Amino acid sequence: MQHKRTVIQVAHQLPSEHDTQYNEKQKEKVARRFYALFQHEYRALRSQVTGGASPEEEERFTIRLTLRLLFLAFLQHNGWLQPDLTAGHTPAHVECLLARLSPGLLEPQSLRRHPHVPDVAIERLFAFLSCYQWKLYEQVQGSEQVLTPEIIGYIFEKTSRQKHTGTYYTGADITHYISSNTIVPYLLEQLQRQYPATLHEIRRLLRCQPNRYIQPAVQYEDLLPTETPDEFERRRSRYQALLHMLETEAITEIHQGITHRLNLQRLAQDVIATTHDITCVHICYAILRSMTILDPTCGSGAFLLAALHILQPLYRCCLHRLMEQPEDISLPESDTIEVFILKEILQNNLYGVDLMPEAVEICKQRLFLCLLAAYPHPSEPGPLQWHIRTGNALVGYLHASQTDTAVLDHALARAYGLATDNPQDFEHWKETHSPFHWAAEFPTVMQRGGFDVLIGNPPYVEYSQIRERYSLLEGAGEQCGNLYAAVLERALQLSRQQVSYLGFLVPLSICGSQRFQRLRTLLRQQTARHWFANFEIFPCRLFQEAYQRLSFFLAQHGSAASPQTYVTKILRWYAAERPHLLDLLHYTAVSIPLLNDSVPKLAAPQHQRILQKLLQETETQPLDLSLVPGPTSHFIYYQEATNYWTKAVRHIPYYKKNGALMEPPHGRFLYFAEEASAWAIMALLNSALFYLWFATFSDGFHLSHYLVQRFPLHRSLLQQPELLRLAQQLEQELMQHARISTRNTHENAQHTNKGLSIELAEYRPACCRPLLERIDNVLAETYQLDSEELAFVLGYDQKYRMGRG
Repeated sequence: MQHKRTVIQVAHQLPSEHDTQYNEKQKEKVARRFYALFQHEYRALRSQVTGGASPEEEERFTIRLTLRLLFLAFLQHNGWLQPDLTAGHTPAHVECLLARLSPGLLEPQSLRRHPHVPDVAIERLFAFLSCYQWKLYEQVQGSEQVLTPEIIGYIFEKTSRQKHTGTYYTGADITHYISSNTIVPYLLEQLQRQYPATLHEIRRLLRCQPNRYIQPAVQYEDLLPTETPDEFERRRSRYQALLHMLETEAITEIHQGITHRLNLQRLAQDVIATTHDITCVHICYAILRSMTILDPTCGSGAFLLAALHILQPLYRCCLHRLMEQPEDISLPESDTIEVFILKEILQNNLYGVDLMPEAVEICKQRLFLCLLAAYPHPSEPGPLQWHIRTGNALVGYLHASQTDTAVLDHALARAYGLATDNPQDFEHWKETHSPFHWAAEFPTVMQRGGFDVLIGNPPYVEYSQIRERYSLLEGAGEQCGNLYAAVLERALQLSRQQVSYLGFLVPLSICGSQRFQRLRTLLRQQTARHWFANFEIFPCRLFQEAYQRLSFFLAQHGSAASPQTYVTKILRWYAAERPHLLDLLHYTAVSIPLLNDSVPKLAAPQHQRILQKLLQETETQPLDLSLVPGPTSHFIYYQEATNYWTKAVRHIPYYKKNGALMEPPHGRFLYFAEEASAWAIMALLNSALFYLWFATFSDGFHLSHYLVQRFPLHRSLLQQPELLRLAQQLEQELMQHARISTRNTHENAQHTNKGLSIELAEYRPACCRPLLERIDNVLAETYQLDSEELAFVLGYDQKYRMGRG
């Protein structure tokens, strides 16, 4: 007799994402503290390293040596290296032991001359490391003396010249969000294809216990940190609408779980745990075992670690169900269920490539330490079949009739125009380009059609910075001018057609920058639907080390006449809001016309309706039709750097550099034939309505001339006496509240031998808020916005524009 299963029986619940973010915040604090002390010890060690072929080679050797010692500290302090490393045993002894544990964890360094390291320098570093507790569990919490394997990746990415390589330490909540919203949708999509009743199971679970799958922050009944009453009402309205949708089984496709920010991992586990048909579990387990997950620029393995932690409970749920009937599955006697799961994941699911051998080594080490953590006591796990490789993911053949790498290298070198009969030139080309032939390295995957899930954080490096080292053949990287575009294009080429899910953390320029138009065209042509979550850097940013506006790009591979696009607004947050930032993500489906091929950033359907009114109003025309070539005495000056406010005035702002009065840099002029037109447009540019337009189509900071020119201007605005009067009053108030700011720049490469003393007028539009709201009231009446739409415009980003005070 088959017993009814309920969700309550599901073991191994996920921790809440708020708790996960709290733990990550604590671990980040510990990591920063350790790194500050580590830097001092590292410099002491580096000063003792001598005899290398060059200072650069000595630096590289020291970094790699230090990171290897961190790895060995984890092994030693958890009983995997006996006897003690400091008790006189040679490096050969350690290397032999590691070779038995798992080959490839400590590859020989390619050095022209081996540097010398005094024993006393190593002893000092050992003394420093012995002050800490080295725990194998990535999720462990503890004091500032407790370190987890994540610290190896943290140290590596901090010491790998971030600006030069374009690599940054990626927080676990980010890697988890991107990985779970690609891996789990892929799993459920494939399960539904092979077991059509899956969607019925999903809809039943969502209907019966909807709050189980809605993010806790969304359904929270009180004010969240820094949340305003208006934000609270909008959040509660979203919650009620989502609750109704789940209770009425309005979720009809799996990808809607991404759009509505459901807890898809919990949902997938519950499907496995509660289904009445064991055939469903068998199918799900087979899909898991065959799933291939690639990070084409894996670095120290942050995304692959996230993928591992997502797959673990899914495997576990399947095995617990299958072991209810022992004849359905058998595990090796030597392995616990957790060890078996981890071996399956490491050998079947995870694939990574990186140009830096050090990164590949660390990635393997972190994954290996995860496996060791599952053993109840130290023993030899035996060799693993790694799918983590060193090479240039952008240089090499995807498909080939044969898999001899030497033959492929020669063929590719000839495609680059190199005469391969000169051995010295050929070896130099191989060294600089590091060709990686997917057909040879992963033949089974490529014969199957490509990878199922592709995730990662590609380097944000201008192509011009690497062109001297290696070049790319024709593609998006060369045309767009940045390597991240080339990585996304390669990811599309490596995807299984109509099947794969992709998830990458990329610069916000993917949404609107004109030079990335080719990339956006490729994405529309080769994905059936895609999601963009967009993040500002003010008042806070995702990466503390990088002033880089970013987007989460998620996509489902496929072709569609009109691919579906889902977007967020440009998100801002205070530090107190960071724990809930990703929980509160919600997407709006795009239906408004694209402006210059850019992806709009929308906060809600209401946001889109307001823009539609502007764009579809018959009495509007592009603002540039009101301009004259100029110059004339009727002008507007506005600053390209916009951020929270568009600062437009009817005079040239005060600016003095090294005592010389001059026109401010990074400004633009608009010229008009009539004075009234200049005043009307000046009022418009300072309005919240124009800020909404700017925030929708810009990168959140730079106001392009094109964006100003394309604003849909209502013809009647140029003849409205009330708007003219308000504009003149606004000019007076802006000047009245302006203050002179002095800035002294430091000596640097740009300013050569001396710094600059700059005085400039800073305008404070927030002081003119009542007047600006009256301007927006006039605009709302002109564009026929109702009271709710006007309230939305006035309230958009108000908390950040006005400041918490």
